[in-house]
Amino acid sequence: MRLISFMLTERQIRERTKTQTRRLGWKTVKVGDRLRGVLKCQGRSRKCPGCDGVGWVWTTLPSAEIAQIKCVDCTGRGKIVEPLVDLAIVEVTAARRERLDAITPADVIAEGFPDLVDPDRLNVIDIRFEHPDFVSMFCEHMKCLPSTEVTVIEFKYVEGSNA
Repeated sequence: MRLISFMLTERQIRERTKTQTRRLGWKTVKVGDRLRGVLKCQGRSRKCPGCDGVGWVWTTLPSAEIAQIKCVDCTGRGKIVEPLVDLAIVEVTAARRERLDAITPADVIAEGFPDLVDPDRLNVIDIRFEHPDFVSMFCEHMKCLPSTEVTVIEFKYVEGSNA
């Protein structure tokens, strides 16, 4: 099962108020896919018992010289020691590609941010750039532009998948 990180929206996932997510990439996700929602996938702490995560160790060569060599336990990358924190199993109900700035008020709510929506604007059809707070937040964290094409993944929670 593919992992999907909800580090920035942990509260919304735990409260089950988020039913949509925008991702860079993710072009192959399809309806029916089940995803393992976790707190963090990448960037978890690494520590190797052989080299303490630095990737090399001091050793004594046959010639009695002391030298640095690449750690054979982790090949320099360290071993991931920070565990995955499960949040939920979700099932994809829809997936599409669109510009980030094409987000609608209903989408912002589905992303788990109802406080960023003006309730008087919920029925507006074409409101490109109407939600600069969400778009700005996404762009800042993902280092992209409002015009970037993203994958919009809509999902439902799989019963019995509480973390």
